[in-house]
Amino acid sequence: METLRTHWDTNHQGSTPMGGTYRPALAAFSALEGWWGASYGDRELARAMFASPRAADMANIVGHPTADAFAAAFEAARDEAFYVFAQPLSINVLNGFSFKATYLHQDVERLFTQLPHFQNPNVLRFRVMETARIMLRLLWGNMNGLWRGVYERRTLLTTLLLGMMHNRLLRQHSHQGRPLYNQSGVAFTLLTFAYAPAQAWRDKQAQMPQGYGFNEDQWYYFWRIFGSLLGLHSQLIPHNHDEAQEMWYQFFANGICRGNPHSLDYRQPGFSSLNVGLNNAFNAANNVAPDKMTTLDLLSFFPSWLVTQVRNHPRWREFRKGR
Repeated sequence: METLRTHWDTNHQGSTPMGGTYRPALAAFSALEGWWGASYGDRELARAMFASPRAADMANIVGHPTADAFAAAFEAARDEAFYVFAQPLSINVLNGFSFKATYLHQDVERLFTQLPHFQNPNVLRFRVMETARIMLRLLWGNMNGLWRGVYERRTLLTTLLLGMMHNRLLRQHSHQGRPLYNQSGVAFTLLTFAYAPAQAWRDKQAQMPQGYGFNEDQWYYFWRIFGSLLGLHSQLIPHNHDEAQEMWYQFFANGICRGNPHSLDYRQPGFSSLNVGLNNAFNAANNVAPDKMTTLDLLSFFPSWLVTQVRNHPRWREFRKGR
């Protein structure tokens, strides 16, 4: 962990700020592709954690008695998550709702309005694209090109780096003595990426049961481990869709988030209640074209997407059958 902290500090501080305010984080995540050889793949980290004095806690958190059993379950869950994320339906939900919906949480909104770039559409667009690029590395194991055929996948390590990044960059902000980077904000952000796409798939299943089938247990297992690695308390991590939905509604019912919990698209009425500068800048950011390096990086995952589609060809047969 100390080496990982040094890795983050070195790579992040060495990056060039955008617009004089925002320092991109992707360099630190990209550098993990060839970092440490094959020593810190997911299976190696799992075995190290199960060999530690906290092995019983580890087994309790992940729900499996051994490192290899956990690694196998997690790899299956990650593959399921990548398949779901890679489909147009999920991309539309993420791009049209999830990224902006994180600001419906009042602490998250206050946090980002304290940052100097919150009204810069170019930086906001880059942030969204950067988040997408980091998520692709998490879901595919943080390897590009030849690295994918040489090294173990590194989702666990990459998620730990993401949690470390959030703690380093965001924890110093507060409002009237209340820390704005907190368990509540992280839990809601996780739901915008876990619950919202899953609900969209459920809605589609009502129309085409065979076409939009996915393994909900594996989907939420991925987010369960992801949330744990980010430092979320176990009581704030849903284990299934019913728990996720209950948590989602509670955020709105208790006034922590504004808007209509039933609205999971760009028409969400809570968006009109956001800080005017943040709302306008985010809307304008949607019209900003990604820079060339971002486009090339996203295209580099096309082979991964293609392999995933081929591997799931039985599902596509069901999809073509419809009902």
